[in-house]
Amino acid sequence: MPSASNSESFSSLRWALKNARNGFYLYTAAPPMQRRVADCFGGSGVAVYDYSRNNAPYSFANLAKWAMQQNADVFFVINMQIALRENNDMLNLNLSRDLLTEIDGIWVFGMTADADDRLVKTAVDFYSFIRLQMHFEDDDAEQDIGKLIVSDTPPGKYYGSYDEAKKQMDRYAAMCEGLLQLPLDAEPERLLSAAMTLGTSAELHGNYGNYDHAMELYSRIVEIREKVLGKEHPDTATAYNNIALVYAKQGDDNKALEWYHKALAISEKVLGKENLAFATIYNNIADIYSHQGNYPEALEWFHKALAISEKVLGKEHPDTATAYNNIALVYAKQGDDPKALEWYGKALAIREKALGKEHPDTAVTYGNIALVYTSQGGYPEALECHHKALAVFEKALGKEHPSTATMYSNIAFAYSHQGDHLKALEWYIKSYEALLKWGENHPNTSLIRNNMSIAHRNAGLDEPFEQWLKKNLGH
Repeated sequence: MPSASNSESFSSLRWALKNARNGFYLYTAAPPMQRRVADCFGGSGVAVYDYSRNNAPYSFANLAKWAMQQNADVFFVINMQIALRENNDMLNLNLSRDLLTEIDGIWVFGMTADADDRLVKTAVDFYSFIRLQMHFEDDDAEQDIGKLIVSDTPPGKYYGSYDEAKKQMDRYAAMCEGLLQLPLDAEPERLLSAAMTLGTSAELHGNYGNYDHAMELYSRIVEIREKVLGKEHPDTATAYNNIALVYAKQGDDNKALEWYHKALAISEKVLGKENLAFATIYNNIADIYSHQGNYPEALEWFHKALAISEKVLGKEHPDTATAYNNIALVYAKQGDDPKALEWYGKALAIREKALGKEHPDTAVTYGNIALVYTSQGGYPEALECHHKALAVFEKALGKEHPSTATMYSNIAFAYSHQGDHLKALEWYIKSYEALLKWGENHPNTSLIRNNMSIAHRNAGLDEPFEQWLKKNLGH
């Protein structure tokens, strides 16, 4: 059943497909939801063209050729945010709208909301052909946050408990306040030393979700390095990469890609394409495309990173394992579980041998394998892997760390899918309490709260959720 927030959109689209003979319809949704909407209406007479699998700019000729080969009355064209990358792509869609109407049938276009915003500004005439526009939120079901934040982005230095991390942030605060005021005409050595200190603090704030402050610090580092080292120095490229990482964590993919490519241009010029710095930037760019649902593009960039790691470091190095793990993540998001487990297995073999079974990176792989088992319905296997990961995170990072909170949530998610909603609530409470110590604005706090609310409803408890939550917090 669709969620309450989506019921009207589903009803509208269902009515249109039943009663219309032709015309253009458009809906906005996140990439996975676009596919779910198309699948919901699948069957005889319905064809789906998914740009995340074709990975090409918009072309009327290609789309028309595909449509002519289908025995269909309804054509879903989804993940158009991938096809509409440049203004020229949007103008091509705008100019081909008359030609598309000549292909008999109903056209349903799916794209993300930001792509729709850009299309509105660039291809206004296209919207005069749209008969109905809808928006779909993610389904009213618990969302698996593991695939969003248990990734292989290098974690940097962690301070396990909230108190320890807070002490470090406070210790740097007064020092950084003075360094931020240091004039750019100060001695070069002093400026570069300041940049190092600011970078340590920025990394700490970025790891714990204080993105605005991290951005302030990294921006100052960029100013210092551009001034002292110039815009074509490897350390300046590193600063650009760090700015991009923060934009990525804030969800601003376009800004992140802009800064990654600035870093890439410098690295290519001064280091050469087989330097490990390239592998890092390739990985980060791939992460953006994976987040956008553009999986072919993500795999292309991840394989570029893998080629460097295998050549420079060898096939048994922990950084090569990271590349294997990243490729597995993309396959998991695509729903290709056998491929995901194959690549996770490669990563796990290296990490257990090189790092040991109690290293956080090894635990990340345990957790990601568990998520694949969850998607397959293998809940006992999933819970076993999750608990392996949890034991490592609690020991290495502490019970209040965001990554530990993610493990709690993933265990809850597995119990919920097993139908044990009361057990799920026990683990969601652990996750929520850990994240609350980092503030209600932490990127995952509201998501965990939403998941708890759904599990509470599914458990059939009579006690109102807010009352239940207040009573159980701190227990």
